[in-house]
Amino acid sequence: MITSLVVGLLVASNFLVCVTPVFIKGAFHQHATQPCESCHRAAFDIDACGPGCMHEQDDGGTDADTLIKAITSSGRGYQFVGLVGNEELSSDHSHSNPDDIVTLHVMENQMSNVCIKGTHKCENPCDPVVPSGSGPWLATKPHINNLHREYIEGVPGVFVQHPTTDPQRLEILAYMKSGQDNIRGMEVYNSWVDQAWEATVPLDDSAIDYLYPDSMYAAMSMKYWDDTTRALKRPVYGLADDDGFVYTGDCDESVYDHAKRDVQTDTASWFRFGMGWSMVDVPSKDFNAADVSNSVDKGHFYGSTGVTLEYNISGDILIVSANEPVVFGVTGGAGERNSSTPLVAFNLTLCEQGKTVTNVGCPSSTKPPPLSRHLQIDLHKLPISAPFFFVRIQAFVRTRYPITKVPSSKKHSKWTFEVGKDVHTGDFLEGRLARVAGGIGRRPFLVESSKGRSVTMVNYFSEGYGDITPDQTNVTGIVAGRDELIVERWAWMQPVFRSVVSGSKSLVDPFLS
Repeated sequence: MITSLVVGLLVASNFLVCVTPVFIKGAFHQHATQPCESCHRAAFDIDACGPGCMHEQDDGGTDADTLIKAITSSGRGYQFVGLVGNEELSSDHSHSNPDDIVTLHVMENQMSNVCIKGTHKCENPCDPVVPSGSGPWLATKPHINNLHREYIEGVPGVFVQHPTTDPQRLEILAYMKSGQDNIRGMEVYNSWVDQAWEATVPLDDSAIDYLYPDSMYAAMSMKYWDDTTRALKRPVYGLADDDGFVYTGDCDESVYDHAKRDVQTDTASWFRFGMGWSMVDVPSKDFNAADVSNSVDKGHFYGSTGVTLEYNISGDILIVSANEPVVFGVTGGAGERNSSTPLVAFNLTLCEQGKTVTNVGCPSSTKPPPLSRHLQIDLHKLPISAPFFFVRIQAFVRTRYPITKVPSSKKHSKWTFEVGKDVHTGDFLEGRLARVAGGIGRRPFLVESSKGRSVTMVNYFSEGYGDITPDQTNVTGIVAGRDELIVERWAWMQPVFRSVVSGSKSLVDPFLS
């Protein structure tokens, strides 16, 4: 596997070849409306919404043209988007200038089974429809209620979505570790899940696991990702997605009008994008949907919520750089490739040597390394002795803003926080999420705007559905002078595999095609 944002040098057939990858930004999971009075149904024996209930929904989002216009005019840099439908494809868009953004069809299958023609369990039978070149579509046996699977146009496999949030999460994990459906990957971050999850955030960073902060963020699935990769012993890829949908339309009314108290904008805080995305390595700037799919199938991308990476992972020393000082973390698994035993987990101790964080010459420690822009991992210096292994690299930056003034809790009042230092633009872009550290647990706030030391949060949606922020968020109980606004930006690279060449110390990528 070779993935790099920097110029990589490859030795091939005794020639020195210069490769300059092109990375593009986009999200594979943006719900668009589906045709009304069509399928939208799961089988009767799937308990989707209670006993005897048919799972019938649009779960749409908004008109595809309106969504594409918002994304392209927002200036957030999205160059491709996956338009999602539930149990069937979304409606096609009629975008007048398709060169502005590349679109792919994506289907979300929520119940691990949908109606098949000829079955007696369906009143209105229809075939499940997956995007061209994706799949295969298979019902799980036994069924797993509320297992969300994503089929991306042109990718011959399945991506599991937000696996940690359902009460049947252990069944979902067992399903992923079994390798059914040609599991290609999973969502490592989902912004809809992030905004719908209540968390108590400590005021002290040392109380937060820097590798697996899953006790705080159900939106992050790193532990499940690693467990699945160790079990399957092959690359399992991590996506970061927006998952914006029902706030802005459905099949009956494809575009909801702004009510008086709504966010008066057609950009990120209304349509829910710009929170989680993937950076995909394509052959050139003149790319198409097939180029995106091919790169995803090979793992030539990384997930992000705001950290930008450059890296060269073609050799025995992995070199990574970030666009800002970050906390790097490295974990992995090692063992025998052909045995039935999962790979054994290991975490790397990292320390700073000069201006670079590395795994060489470090004392034993469980503490996170210091902030740095540069990481260098020597694969010959891992704490393992096994012929087959992988490492997975991630990076994050967490910033705390002391709250100096809490907005009024009076109904209909604006939620504008005053903080004790100037805000970083990337932390409080419109549409991003911010949590409150200290005090009681609560859902995050959705940023509407920021200026200087003031941050205004969205406090109302006329088309709220009761399960999203700010529907379940308020400012009650926040204490100025004690509590903080906390924001994070992350990046997740794909697993890097190596095998030891028999009879030598040489390392090769066993999955390099």
